[in-house]
Amino acid sequence: MKECVEQAKIYSQSSNPILIVGETGSETTEFAEAVHNNSVRKSGPFVRVNCSSMNEEQQEEVFFGVKTENRKNVEKMGAVIKANHGTLLVEEIENLTMSLQRRLIDMIQNYSVEDCGTESLGVVDVRIIAVSGSNLYQKMLQGEFRQDLYYAISSLQLQIPPLRERPIELERYIMSLFKEKLTHYKRYHVLTPAAKELLMHYGWHGNKLQLSYFMDRMILSAKKRRIEADYVEKLLMELYPVVEKKDGQEYLIVYKDTKAEELMKVLKKYHGNRDMAAQELGISKTTLWRHMKKYGLDGYTN
Repeated sequence: MKECVEQAKIYSQSSNPILIVGETGSETTEFAEAVHNNSVRKSGPFVRVNCSSMNEEQQEEVFFGVKTENRKNVEKMGAVIKANHGTLLVEEIENLTMSLQRRLIDMIQNYSVEDCGTESLGVVDVRIIAVSGSNLYQKMLQGEFRQDLYYAISSLQLQIPPLRERPIELERYIMSLFKEKLTHYKRYHVLTPAAKELLMHYGWHGNKLQLSYFMDRMILSAKKRRIEADYVEKLLMELYPVVEKKDGQEYLIVYKDTKAEELMKVLKKYHGNRDMAAQELGISKTTLWRHMKKYGLDGYTN
C-alpha cells in the first residue's frame, strides 16, 4: 500500500491518463481525488462519472451533454465541459460502449471534442482517471475494449491491494469503524477477541464498503452487550452465503476467508479425501474435521 501511495504521488506530476485497478469497495475514488489534489489541476473541477447501468444514449448525454436551445441550462452540460481544466474520473470504464470509447480516445489524443451539447469547444483540457475492477487487458484481447484507449490509460497504472491483504489496515478499520458505529447508534457493545479474529480472517471482497455496512448490521442487531464470535459467524453466513456444488449437490459454505479458501482448494485437489488433505496441510485428521465444521465444509467427505 505504501508503494501504491508513492506511485500516486509520482503520477500526480503528470497530465497523462491514469488507470486505477481495484476491487469493489476499495479506495479507488480516494486515490483519484488525492492525485487530483496534488496535481497542477487542484484548483480545477473534479468530476465523477460511473459508466455502469447506462445505455449508449445515456452515456452520450452524461459525457457530452444534450443539445438544447437554452445554452444557459447547465443541467444539460456534459461531464467533459464540467471537468475542463480539471480531472474527469471515469468509474467502471469497462462498461463504456465502443462508440464512447472512440470519442474518449479522440479527446485524449486531440484535446478536442466534436460537440458538448450546450456549447462546442475546439479544445478541452481534461485529465482522465479511469477506474476498473475488471481485467481490461483481457477485454482488449477479446475485442471488448479498444486497444488505443487501453494503451493510453494503462501506462500510468495503480493497483489497489484488497483489504484482506493489508492486515494492519484491516485491523485499524475494524476497530475505528466499530467505535464510530457505536457512537453513531449510541450503543455500548464490546467486541470479544474471538469475534475480532473472525472479522480479521474474513475475505471482505467488498473491501471497506462491505465492512462498513456489515458493522452497521452487526451493531444494530446485537442483542447482548458482548459481541461473540458465534454471533458474527451466524451473521456472515446469513448475509454472504456461498454455495459450492459437488456431485450435483449444493453445500452452503459458512463464509470464505483466506484459511477457508486454502482448505477448500486442498479438499478439491484430493476429491474430499481427508487423510491426504490433512497430510498436505500438516495437521491431524481430527483437526482437519474441526476446521471443516468451522467453515461449513463438512459436506466434503471421503
